[in-house]
Amino acid sequence: MRKKYLSALLFGALLVASTGTFTSCKDYDDDISNLQTQINDVKTAISELQAKVDGGKYVTDVVKEGDGIKITWNDNSSSVIETIKGADGTIVTIGENGNWFIDGEDQGISAKGEKGDKGDKGDQGEQGPAGEQGPAGPQGPQGEAGADGHDVQIIDGYWAIWDAEKGDYVKTQSLAGGVIAVETDGGYNFTITDANGEQQTIFVPTSATMGYIDILDYDQVNYAYPTYLSNMKALYGINEKDVTYGPTGSQKTLAKGLYMTLDRDLMVVVNPQGTDASDYAFNLMNSANQDTELKFKEAVPYEGDALLSRATSANGIWVLPHDFTRYENIEEARTKNYLLFKENDENAYALSLTASLNNTTVKTPYDLKAELKKIGAVNVGLYNLENCAVNVEYAPSIKWTSPTQDAAAVYDYWLTFEQSADNLKAVQLYGAEIVNDGHSFKYTRETGVNNYVKLVYNYILMDGTVVQGDKAPQFTVYMREEMAVAKDTVLARLNVPLDAKYIDKTDKFLTPIGYLNEANGAKVFAYDTNDTYKLTDLLASMSDVEKAVWKSALASNSVEINLIGGEGDNNQTWINNYLSHNIAYTIDGEDIKFQFCVSNGYNWNFMLNNAYQLTLTVNDEDTETPVASIVLPFEFTQPTLDITRENGEKAIWTSDTELRLYGDKVGNYMYAPLFEAFTTAYEKEYSKFIPNAEYYVLKGNPKYNIYDGEIMDYTYDKLNAPLTEIAYSSKAEEWETYIHKGDVNSSEIEIFAEYNFYGVYPATEEQVKDFTLVFASLLGDAKEVKTKASEYISNNVTREVILKDTDFTLTDALGNPFYLFDGITADGNIDPRDEMNQRQGFEEDTEGFARNFVLANANITAVDKNGKTIFDKANDGIIVGTAGTAVVGPDGSITITQGYAGFYENLYTKTNGWAVSGPYEDKVVVVNLPAKQANKKEGLPAVPGGIMIQLPNNIGTTEPITLKFELVDVFGVTKTLSVTVKAAK
Repeated sequence: MRKKYLSALLFGALLVASTGTFTSCKDYDDDISNLQTQINDVKTAISELQAKVDGGKYVTDVVKEGDGIKITWNDNSSSVIETIKGADGTIVTIGENGNWFIDGEDQGISAKGEKGDKGDKGDQGEQGPAGEQGPAGPQGPQGEAGADGHDVQIIDGYWAIWDAEKGDYVKTQSLAGGVIAVETDGGYNFTITDANGEQQTIFVPTSATMGYIDILDYDQVNYAYPTYLSNMKALYGINEKDVTYGPTGSQKTLAKGLYMTLDRDLMVVVNPQGTDASDYAFNLMNSANQDTELKFKEAVPYEGDALLSRATSANGIWVLPHDFTRYENIEEARTKNYLLFKENDENAYALSLTASLNNTTVKTPYDLKAELKKIGAVNVGLYNLENCAVNVEYAPSIKWTSPTQDAAAVYDYWLTFEQSADNLKAVQLYGAEIVNDGHSFKYTRETGVNNYVKLVYNYILMDGTVVQGDKAPQFTVYMREEMAVAKDTVLARLNVPLDAKYIDKTDKFLTPIGYLNEANGAKVFAYDTNDTYKLTDLLASMSDVEKAVWKSALASNSVEINLIGGEGDNNQTWINNYLSHNIAYTIDGEDIKFQFCVSNGYNWNFMLNNAYQLTLTVNDEDTETPVASIVLPFEFTQPTLDITRENGEKAIWTSDTELRLYGDKVGNYMYAPLFEAFTTAYEKEYSKFIPNAEYYVLKGNPKYNIYDGEIMDYTYDKLNAPLTEIAYSSKAEEWETYIHKGDVNSSEIEIFAEYNFYGVYPATEEQVKDFTLVFASLLGDAKEVKTKASEYISNNVTREVILKDTDFTLTDALGNPFYLFDGITADGNIDPRDEMNQRQGFEEDTEGFARNFVLANANITAVDKNGKTIFDKANDGIIVGTAGTAVVGPDGSITITQGYAGFYENLYTKTNGWAVSGPYEDKVVVVNLPAKQANKKEGLPAVPGGIMIQLPNNIGTTEPITLKFELVDVFGVTKTLSVTVKAAK
């Protein structure tokens, strides 16, 4: 390497000042002060350089700028070291003629040793008087190492160079000192020398200095499938005599000896990323710190499938191509290798890969292993080469080698043409040539388009075995008319909930039977992209020929689907390969649609909240070259729950966490229709489940002790069963949820709801909340049970009020009205109460009152305005009277002939109604009044049923009382109806 020395003089200024004329001590002091200031500034600049290097920066250029030195860093920033003024800097180089040059002037003294044929590297330069260490001597051809490597030095502030004839340094007239930048291997040594001769040196690299090295787990350069580092072999082959090989006219010789090589190229990752690994020497060292002498060629940057020629790696990955080591003495080499690898020892040496540059060595842990293996017979297979262009060189590509580990034993190869007459004719017609010393070939004529020639891959193994001619493998080289550059388009990102729907096989874009385990009845659900993607711009960019190829490729299904994505352990290639079979597409003209399938029978399903990218590549079916690629980035989020909680006829969700069921009395139990709470689980109402229903599971847990330990049949006998187990029935006794009637409105059951979308994705707690199930009474949960007026005024003589259904607002838990008395029809007939309630959805015998229930027979208490009980039935304070008949006399008087209240018909006045006896002194009378049919013959109207309440005489006109009627349903659940009555004045 040519060395370059840049000096921005420091103490040259001092030397000039000291030989001049001084007018006063003060002037001299000023000079010294200014000089010291400048020295301090330079030292500060050196410190700043050190900080840059410590921060990972490296130099891309070093030049003189004025009296200073300008450094350009890898981030394109720059630093300028301003040196002491008073003398120009100096550039010291070695000229093409081998002499020393200072500022471009030949000094007439050779930089080479007196013999001119020095060794691999010259000796280290001697220490100069100024204390500067000279760099290593220049490189020379192979020869004797000797005392010929002498660097430039600084003597008395001047550059001094070695004169081989005199055997001593000769001081030149060029001043030296200040900041000196000496280019050396891997960077520059920056040295500052102050007025006292003290030096400070910093090494600034010209590339990132390697701080760490690691080896990829397997060799993906040479092998299609992982060949792990624990299986490495140190191959060797023995060549007993010199072997001549190669094409006629340019033959080579494989010399006799034992040859060693590693069975693969290594892929290494270096850090920092900008490190130039090609500057480093790589060795495999055993755990005894001995070099195994397995060689590597210069490191080559690796990027994807391409080996790059530039000395940088965008991804920090480099390839170390294996090389060959030859030992001339075969027997000694055998013994030496056994010792280096401890092949005859159960505890073979562990190996470490080291990278060395100058005095820096970086190494991996001792976690590698290479076993000695003598090569055997090797067979080589090659890829045919497709779509070769004119005047482009192509090298063969090995497809397989048997045995695989011995692939590296191919020491060299050379190509020849297959010798049949037809092939040789094709070679002439298409201008096929073998070039590059037999290692590659090219077409030189367009006539080769859509044609081919055959080549022979002749090779020699490192044990001297030559395979050539008829015994060598062949491969075919096709030349195709090149398509235009493949088009591609990136579609808008798809980021949606995975709202897939059940599909049967006849409806699928795709039927991935080979990837679906249907043994357990697994179902397929598919998400179809709602919006059709347009390929208008992509097709518009194609030529007519390209469009024709595009259509032909689609017709022949020459399409590849590639998927990347997933997370953690789920982003492996084989997993994504499985997932690619869960994707289907259709292309119709300028439209493309996608379908994404999921199933609990698939080996793998899409992960939610993970970024995927689908690439659909359409290939020319003839050339297998891409015509166009369609890229769809996509990500699926939690699906939308399609089984929701809904109110039914008897199922009411009062909140997200409470479901109240209103069932029917069957024997001593209430049976309730739980299926009504999930009506969207059915494709048709209560007749057919949608497929997702089987993934909705309810689990029960009682809060309280329930009758006989049974909560309900569903949670007791069918715990963890899916929603589809809740079968519909029109018969209450077949409903699968029930509870003892005595526990209605008193017992709660906790339900733990679980749901897996398509049996694959668990729902979130927000989507499916746990809830409390309450078996509730329509009457007990009635929304309104009250009178329409706040209080009623009694008759001022007999002190009674008569109330009918029209005086009440009665609404059950489901919002349906119900009735307490018989009514009348429009044509004047009696309308039985139970039938009236039935029409409103209030079934008296199964979910409401018993058929014989009458209000007057309820538990009744009377309270004053302060809520104090003043009358009750238990103490005979409230009398339940009977309803009977009354007659009207000729004078219009009414006489009760039966009961406490009697129904009369006045034929003279065409009126009818109820007459009552006089009030008690201290008792409340309550009488249930039945409905009366119209007397159509006499023209008297029908009278609806009701209740009469009569106040006693001891209740004053300013003292209202409230009667509380306790309504009881068939489950024993009660509801209080209050009526406030006030005596008339």
